[in-house]
Amino acid sequence: MAVIMATHNGSRFIREAVDSVLRQTYRNFEFIVIDDASSDGGVGAARYLADGRMRLISNAQRLGLTKSLNRGIMMARGEYMARIDDDDVWTDRDKLEKQVSFMQRNRGVGLCGAWNIVIDERGDELYRLRYETEDGAIKQRMLRRNQFPHSGVLIRRAALGKVGLYDERCRYAQDFELWLRIGTKYELANLPNVYIKQRVNPEGVTGRKNMQQFLAFLKIAYKYRSEYPGFWANAPIYLSELFVNLLTKKMFYRLGGWRRRV
Repeated sequence: MAVIMATHNGSRFIREAVDSVLRQTYRNFEFIVIDDASSDGGVGAARYLADGRMRLISNAQRLGLTKSLNRGIMMARGEYMARIDDDDVWTDRDKLEKQVSFMQRNRGVGLCGAWNIVIDERGDELYRLRYETEDGAIKQRMLRRNQFPHSGVLIRRAALGKVGLYDERCRYAQDFELWLRIGTKYELANLPNVYIKQRVNPEGVTGRKNMQQFLAFLKIAYKYRSEYPGFWANAPIYLSELFVNLLTKKMFYRLGGWRRRV
């Protein structure tokens, strides 16, 4: 299997992300890190761990996240693909072990995710997201809120062979679009009590482009409204999300945390 990370000027947090992958109890993987034309020595910061499982690949020019991830997938080997962003952390050392075991027992599942701890730049917890775990419940809620944090997924390679890779026309929410596509052909699942940490990083794509991310989510949700239930019923949720995305970053995450606890 392969773990894939794309990084652009991610030197601030990349060591912690890399560490969390390499300390996994499941060890039979290759770790592909794609440097998307960084100028801050980010991949050099990852290189400090001389681990034979790491493959460091440099883009000659900046391709963006979607194309970089597809490049990594096309170079990868194995039955499964895992993802981690350069500012996120796998908190459970046995995350991969549990996910691979689950996928081997459940051949109809194309995508397996984890729960999420949202943290700030210092690593302090802001709030937790506990997603649905069963296929039916996940699909009932997918158009309301993405049920899979990007850094938490394990993807069956056969699913990518059937539905394709990330849509390179999607600059934002490319993960959400791919999960929906996989879900039209496969079952979806999340493992309970297996967490990753997603960092609120003002320099990251989500931190800088939350409105663009939300509008991309809305466009993709509309595209799949006939495949998944609840698009029109979720209109009040979409309006509230629109309002929250207009707030300052500080208020966005404070209010977002309160809303996700109730």
